[in-house]
Amino acid sequence: MTIESGDENARKLVETLKEYEEIVERALAMPKNEFLEYVANITNFHEIDRLRGALSREIDKYKTKSPERARIAPLMSAADARHKELKRKPNMGFGDTDYLTAKKEGKPRKR
Repeated sequence: MTIESGDENARKLVETLKEYEEIVERALAMPKNEFLEYVANITNFHEIDRLRGALSREIDKYKTKSPERARIAPLMSAADARHKELKRKPNMGFGDTDYLTAKKEGKPRKR
């Protein structure tokens, strides 16, 4: 691994962390009902995954009973529920079956 590739990886990581901060700021600025509607309208699996990652990272910064964590927890659970729904949709690289069923049955991915 060269220094240049290390710099590129560090740059990508910093960009991702900044993106996560922006996602969390937007999520916390929205009223709860608006956020729930926003999450329900997400159809891209990677977008909901990114949202969950950002919220998870943010929630881990706070102690268990802190008010900040209590404010983020319902947003996180809504994102988790939507993530599970999207994960259950068919044709995620497994043909007819959905991801969770294919994983349980040990089917290989169709490439």
